[in-house]
Amino acid sequence: MDKLKAAFLGAGYISKYHAYARDIFDLVAVADFNKARASKLSSNACNNLDELFNYHPQVIHILTPPNYHAQEAIKALDKGANVFLEKPMCLSTQEASAIIEKAKEKNLRVGVNHNFLFYPVYEELKQAIQSNELGPIDHVTITWHRDLDLLKTGPYDNWMLRDPKNLILEIGSHLAALYLDLIGKPDRFNVEASDPIELPSGITVYRRLIVIGYKNQICGEIRLSLRSGMDERSIEVRGLNGKAKVDFDANTFILKKNGSYSLDFDRYFSTRKEASQLNVQGFNTLKNYILSKFKLSKIKDPYSQSIENSIRTFYTKDDPRQSAEFGKEVIAFCEAITEKLPKIEKKTIPSYIKTSTPKILVLGGSGFIGKAFLNKLKEPVKVLSRNQFSHPNVELIKGSLSNEEDIKRALEGVDTVVHLARAQASTWDEYQKQEIDVNYKLAQIAEKFPIKRFIYTGTIDSYYAGEPNQKIDDTTPLDPHLSSRNFYARAKGLSEEAFKKLPYIILRPAIVIGEGTSPFHFGIGRFSANGTVCELWGDGNNYLPLVWVNDVADAIKLAIDTPNIEKETFLLTSPPLLTAREYIKALSKALNTKIEIVPTSPLSYYSIDLFKWLIKTLVNHPNRKLPSYQDWNSRTQKALFDSSRAERILNWHPIKDKNLIIKEGIEKPAYDWLK
Repeated sequence: MDKLKAAFLGAGYISKYHAYARDIFDLVAVADFNKARASKLSSNACNNLDELFNYHPQVIHILTPPNYHAQEAIKALDKGANVFLEKPMCLSTQEASAIIEKAKEKNLRVGVNHNFLFYPVYEELKQAIQSNELGPIDHVTITWHRDLDLLKTGPYDNWMLRDPKNLILEIGSHLAALYLDLIGKPDRFNVEASDPIELPSGITVYRRLIVIGYKNQICGEIRLSLRSGMDERSIEVRGLNGKAKVDFDANTFILKKNGSYSLDFDRYFSTRKEASQLNVQGFNTLKNYILSKFKLSKIKDPYSQSIENSIRTFYTKDDPRQSAEFGKEVIAFCEAITEKLPKIEKKTIPSYIKTSTPKILVLGGSGFIGKAFLNKLKEPVKVLSRNQFSHPNVELIKGSLSNEEDIKRALEGVDTVVHLARAQASTWDEYQKQEIDVNYKLAQIAEKFPIKRFIYTGTIDSYYAGEPNQKIDDTTPLDPHLSSRNFYARAKGLSEEAFKKLPYIILRPAIVIGEGTSPFHFGIGRFSANGTVCELWGDGNNYLPLVWVNDVADAIKLAIDTPNIEKETFLLTSPPLLTAREYIKALSKALNTKIEIVPTSPLSYYSIDLFKWLIKTLVNHPNRKLPSYQDWNSRTQKALFDSSRAERILNWHPIKDKNLIIKEGIEKPAYDWLK
């Protein structure tokens, strides 16, 4: 049987998981507003839905932000293609009805990917319920406890954060789908919302929700928390004869039933049985992961497998859990939950009022350092950004550094550029295209404008800092073996060269800490997902080059105003005040938690990296990179960094007090993280 021809509309994060299942269909084209991103998935890259139909797809996977789902689905159906939508199906039951009517009119199929319904461990739970292993069901608890970084870092114009309803649709649709599949539409339910947080956009969202509903004699609970803490995404079901638990994160299913032994013996045997189930399932999950790296197993991880199972189901049979009608029920449940939320008025954020033509352009103004810098300014500035945000001193130019016309619009009328932007890349190819090439193009365009001063922020990571007591200051050259270093250090170092024909000033900040970023800083060590374990870069006993974000912002402002410093480079760091161990001790105290410290030698990191490289080489992985011991050793930051020249020439005064840097750089961001 010939495969159906499929095309993707959208090449963002979720698209790669759909692409993993391409043996199920023939992927003929991919469309995205960023055509280069689409080209990574298909040689037939397009910009929009209309262009996709040049390749005659029979199925369109709609992987755009949800606010485009309805219009694109109806358009695809009109053109004669079946549609497979990522959840949530759309934004309202009215939109869902329109999609359903169009599908009926055209005699085409619409499927919705509620992938948590297709986890193998969830399928085991459904089988246990349907075979009456648990007996009549009494209580179902669906838990989603997972930190949502977007609430702390933005971008706050992300679709999910534009309206409290959107957050319910985006995350709540997972939970609503599970609830409806297990219990059905509740006869009645209540919603308790708590822990509101006001975002910089003026929107207030709730970080905790408890939904308690009843269907006949079954009580169903949804427990949602988006606060920092240990992750848990699970389902617990209690029945007359037993209980069961699905742990999505651990990829386990546990079934527990009453035994025939006396209580004391039953405790022992039931615990042994649970341990055995966990042991087997844990081993199988690890085995599949390892085998997938050698291309001996198609199962990469449970999340990927759930999406593949969902896609395979859509292409091979009709499943009511994927139907447009079920998708509409999920949207209706989310709407009903939203209607029960306490109403909070959106606050008006002061908008920019143009009083004069800004002479300063900031690139990367919505980032960590950018926000601190903007708060230091009293005069109006331009900011070129893809992200929407409001600031009383900012004239926002919506656009991208990869677009030549956007750059020209932004440069018009300014005489100073502050470049704080960086690419969010993971492969060297991405760094080359999105960071280095973009910066060289930016420099070429800027040369044609009357720019008096161009300030670029590099990084101390581009130095080699692995030699104990080695002195690094403004005159120290970058690592002569930069090509062997990590991609970020290499790209930032190479990007500095792009601006050498301009009246440049290069600032190289140290490890920047302070409010506005995570206290679990990668410069200190490699923290676990919930911050309870930190693998140090070395033994953690040497002093680290740390700098407060507000001090960096002060240095940028001084670099704008200080005369006759063009073509100069300045290192920005406080004097050595804290070791990595002292940092973690202060962070543990601020968070009121124990953080396990794991000293790890550069040789250990290098050996593991070398082993991974050998595996990637064996399977011909496209992103393999020969590991570098020098790069791992440099992360220990054993060198002595000296920014006294920046202090003298710029009249810059960074924090020099240990207690003050702990307060501003560790305690405040930690308290902010806990809010």
